[in-house]
Amino acid sequence: EEVQSLLTYGKGAIKMITLAPEVCDAAIINYIQSEGIIVSAGHSDAD
Repeated sequence: EEVQSLLTYGKGAIKMITLAPEVCDAAIINYIQSEGIIVSAGHSDAD
């Protein structure tokens, strides 16, 4: 998975991620939090 790869690459360096909740499902958010990373909500106009 793309998120897992990103977190593995940035292990220890990534402390906080801002995500658009409308384009990201709860499982991904929960996974990121389980890795000890703070998740904040942003917004996107992505289609």
